[in-house]
Amino acid sequence: MRKLAIENSEMKLEMARLSDGWANLNAAVEEVRATHRWMIAALGLLEAPTEVEPVAKEKNGVEGGGGTRETMAATTGKSTG
Repeated sequence: MRKLAIENSEMKLEMARLSDGWANLNAAVEEVRATHRWMIAALGLLEAPTEVEPVAKEKNGVEGGGGTRETMAATTGKSTG
């Protein structure tokens, strides 16, 4: 029984580590996308994007996803701040 409890704890730690890794990867991807949009705007190929504050969404009780206050307001019909 003790061995199962130890394995369960190890699995929980591994899942938390993987979740943190995905969150970091998603944040890095969004940063690259934002930089890319600004580079295109600097070349005059696109209007400069407006700055929006990222808002974490919660899905199944887990933080992640991402989004913006603009998209949150557009999808819910409510201003988020």
